[in-house]
Amino acid sequence: MTAQNEENGLHAQIMNLPCMPDESAGINHALAFKMGHKQARHAAAELAQAATAQGEQERKQLQESLALRWETTKRSSKTIVELREQLSESQKREAELQERVKELEVSAARYEYLREHYADWIKGSICDDLGYKMSAFDEEIDAHMRAHLTNTKE
Repeated sequence: MTAQNEENGLHAQIMNLPCMPDESAGINHALAFKMGHKQARHAAAELAQAATAQGEQERKQLQESLALRWETTKRSSKTIVELREQLSESQKREAELQERVKELEVSAARYEYLREHYADWIKGSICDDLGYKMSAFDEEIDAHMRAHLTNTKE
């Protein structure tokens, strides 16, 4: 039953309340009773109608408030889920980058090992095998590179 039907039903029930004056009272008393009864019915019906209208307004406000809260909750839940997904993706990306850093560190260590242990041997072997003698300019560049590599290592 809708609020409008309830309101009409309650209004009709109040308006249809029977008037039963005391039979022992005189005619003037009975007429006064009937007039008072009529006024009371109308006043009660108006009060019931106003209370029903107010209740309906409060119900609508509550529904709107609940709908707004529900939307806010859904939005918050969606935001939380999105943030969790972004965090998960960031953590995966960070793990991938850390793995790549480890690979690069291994490569750098290999390069450093080869540079330290084989550079002189390769240079000496190749130059000696080919009969190549380093010029003063080559020696100067080589010394400069060695100094630079030594400084960057520290």
